[in-house]
Amino acid sequence: MKHPIACVLTLLALPMTSLYAGVGTITSSQFGTQNVAGLTLTAGICNVPGVSPDCGGAFTASIGSASGVTLWCVDSQEFDQANYTANVVSLNTTNYAKFDDGTQVRYGNVGQTPTSTNGTWIDTGISGVTNPNDALTRFQLAAILITMYMPQGTPANNAANNNVQQAIWQVIENTSIAVGQSGTNGEPSFTSTPAVNTLISNAETTLAGGYDFSGWAVVSGAYVAGTPGALSGANIQTYLVEVTPEPRFYGLLLVGLLSLCGVIYRRRLA
Repeated sequence: MKHPIACVLTLLALPMTSLYAGVGTITSSQFGTQNVAGLTLTAGICNVPGVSPDCGGAFTASIGSASGVTLWCVDSQEFDQANYTANVVSLNTTNYAKFDDGTQVRYGNVGQTPTSTNGTWIDTGISGVTNPNDALTRFQLAAILITMYMPQGTPANNAANNNVQQAIWQVIENTSIAVGQSGTNGEPSFTSTPAVNTLISNAETTLAGGYDFSGWAVVSGAYVAGTPGALSGANIQTYLVEVTPEPRFYGLLLVGLLSLCGVIYRRRLA
């Protein structure tokens, strides 16, 4: 009876899985032009005002119809705005040319067509990966680094999280400053230390070994409403966000599990 019992337990667990999956995330239905609303600092993940040492950038906002979404700051050069229009683009692609043509994500053409407002990556030490100076690579490294955050609360974890945020800023930092931005490049500038460099090296190793980015997307501001593919010069931060499967994924999974249970049951009868 072990197999039938296992099937029953699996099927009972499926609704719970779909219920709790996706907290703080979006689905692929949010890809494309979306309104980001109610952006606020998220307490308890990493960015907690007054925590010493300071650490990095978790925010909460609504993206289109998805509420309570966690946005991870990967952009040290721009500033958060509570409401704006963004372009949400999946990191799960190998199309570097499309991702880096300057129309899909902010900093997309950094290193491709340097101009007075579109420069080059500051950290040139990225190695061991394909296309190290393309925007897709930089955002993918940032996503891997986000997975290295520790639970917030203890001084040791806060210090570790601060290093993670510094590493994220370091791989994204570039010589492009948006229209209206003043002062020296970077706000704030990254801090390069042995601990930070080790984190980046570990992220490079993970990326070179293969990584599934279907669970990540870039949220790029500022997107020009009504003009798909056009990014304005407004100084709005770029974030990363986690992506969960569409609800229909769980329907297909249920069909597959039912079929598997049926095969097991028929074999036992035979």
